[in-house]
Amino acid sequence: MPYCTRCGREIKEGERCTCQGQGFDIKAPNLQDLKGANLVDTFFGFAEQAIDPKGKFERGMKIVPENVTPDEGEITIRQYDFCRLRSRLKFMFAEGRLQVTNKRLIFRAKGTSLTGSTILQQEFNIAELGGFQVNRNFRFMALDMILGLLLTAFFGTLGALPANGAGDSGLLLFLVYILGAVIMAATLFLGRHHLLKACAAAMALSMMAPPVALLYFGSRSNFAMGVVFFLAMIPALLAAAQYIVSLFLFAFKPNLEFKVQAKGGEGVMYIRHKAKQFLVQQNLDHVFTGYNEVLPAPDTDRVIREIEAVVSDIQKLGDLAIEKWKEE
Repeated sequence: MPYCTRCGREIKEGERCTCQGQGFDIKAPNLQDLKGANLVDTFFGFAEQAIDPKGKFERGMKIVPENVTPDEGEITIRQYDFCRLRSRLKFMFAEGRLQVTNKRLIFRAKGTSLTGSTILQQEFNIAELGGFQVNRNFRFMALDMILGLLLTAFFGTLGALPANGAGDSGLLLFLVYILGAVIMAATLFLGRHHLLKACAAAMALSMMAPPVALLYFGSRSNFAMGVVFFLAMIPALLAAAQYIVSLFLFAFKPNLEFKVQAKGGEGVMYIRHKAKQFLVQQNLDHVFTGYNEVLPAPDTDRVIREIEAVVSDIQKLGDLAIEKWKEE
């Protein structure tokens, strides 16, 4: 079955594709379509950020032919929602897509920043590709740790207020302790929301700490109070453990590094975070995307599984590989 050489659509033998009859125009985002922009956005120059996500991130679009002009005879074979790129201090965010055609491997990330849209694009002749290196792991993010410490300190302060308000009233301190234990138990149902779990655990710990401290002083001269103190310590220790573990889990973020090599062995395409060592920028200007974080996306695992096979078949079989790998 033949394919249109301009848009890649499957056509019948002898049929003329509709894109050739009407002329072919690349569908660029309409930056003038500011529906949803409010007065504040317009005043500060953020109106462009109100554009529909399809325009901001080119969602649902094919790189070739909708965003990049196809070469003569170029046919789109596969496209992946490959990664997310962000630099939170710069307010930059982009969605990266990877496309394989019978002639090129193209990576394109369309995104936004405070001052307007951003585009990152890399492409290479598929006949010259030699191999791929993919690392999917986790990185410790100091910024997230600082954010977590600040937020948990705030919620810990909130949790200390009712305990301080109870004064020396044993009944009120008991009720505060019970409430703290309930909040601690609720963290078990928060799943992978690590920041929320850390905040809840910090609040629970600050609520349980004053009653436990009071029990400690009473246990020094009373055996029964010592037993109660020991039992009361268990939920407080669990809250402390939950706080520490959740805070560190929140600070570890998924990380993706993707390197494409030419047949000669040199790297020709890099998709990776902006590397730093001991808070000093490394001299790697040619090997990072300009974003501090590169995160996996829905199709990342799919790329890892099949990109080598797709490219290898195209190099060996030529256009015969189109029918095998082309997406519907």
